[in-house]
Amino acid sequence: MKKVTINDVAREAGVAKSTVSRAFTPGESVSEKTRDRVNEVARRLGYAPNPLAKALSVSRTGIVAVVVPNIESIHISQIIRGVMSVMNKKDYSIITLDSSENYGREASVIKPLSHQLVDGLINCYGSASEDIALISQKKPVVCIGDEPSGYQADFVSIDYRQGFGTIISHLRENGCRRPVLIQGKEENSTRAQGELFCTLARDQGLDMGMQDVMYANWTPYYGYRETQKAFRRTPRPDALVYASDFMAFGGLKALDEAGISVPGDIRVCGLDDSLVSKYTVPSLTTLKFSPFHLGMEAAKLMIRRLEHGSLEPMQTILPVSLSARTSTQMGETQEGENQ
Repeated sequence: MKKVTINDVAREAGVAKSTVSRAFTPGESVSEKTRDRVNEVARRLGYAPNPLAKALSVSRTGIVAVVVPNIESIHISQIIRGVMSVMNKKDYSIITLDSSENYGREASVIKPLSHQLVDGLINCYGSASEDIALISQKKPVVCIGDEPSGYQADFVSIDYRQGFGTIISHLRENGCRRPVLIQGKEENSTRAQGELFCTLARDQGLDMGMQDVMYANWTPYYGYRETQKAFRRTPRPDALVYASDFMAFGGLKALDEAGISVPGDIRVCGLDDSLVSKYTVPSLTTLKFSPFHLGMEAAKLMIRRLEHGSLEPMQTILPVSLSARTSTQMGETQEGENQ
């Protein structure tokens, strides 16, 4: 049986071969009526475009890479879903690359992307700044969570100043005076967040310095391990704030095993609104925002760059509120949260 070619589709649809090519390329200028006719003819004839050949001919693939630190994280999976929800509507596809929480491995994951057939890169909480800087000279880059340093890229994040201030006020109102912040890997962005948290805590009269910021990684194991270290401190902290709910899950287990009551002996907070935080025992106080919307906004910025070329970098900062639950106060409430 003769293989159907792009020439067959063009002849049957009554358009030029170049029009067929544009119809199958996201972001290319072609009317919806023509695109629909080409797609209908292609389906009827059984034609499927060769993505490699298309990429080589038009230097566009319709594929965007999303680099994440841990695809098992609920927070990260929601970001990916948000990216997909926007990209799919625009006929873009995504590939997801997982660095497996191995900082430094981002370099080995990201570096090949500069030579592979992707149109752009969305980087979630990554640290391979030198490699991303090189890629940003050739392809659009959007950063989620960590602001780009040393290169220009679009940036999406939450309002950490608002969020940290809200958590600190809540802890102070519930009798806390000596908080400890358990951060992710120590790097520029986490140090800056630690300094901001300490400054806001001191401004509200809490006893906290940079020695009260601990650095680990973003998994429950590290939350468990660093919590064991934290409650051996003298004086013991009266509140533990984790850089991710994922870490806080491990922390709650460590406290339970040590016979330390939450919230009776110590208050516990997360920072990233995990879908399961309300179901922990005790239920976890955390910042309320939508990782799904972080992904959506990042995808919108990527499409803007892919379809309109070189533009000034944009920042999108999403507001946050607090979901106050049993881990910081006696009796469970759901502040700012739909029941």
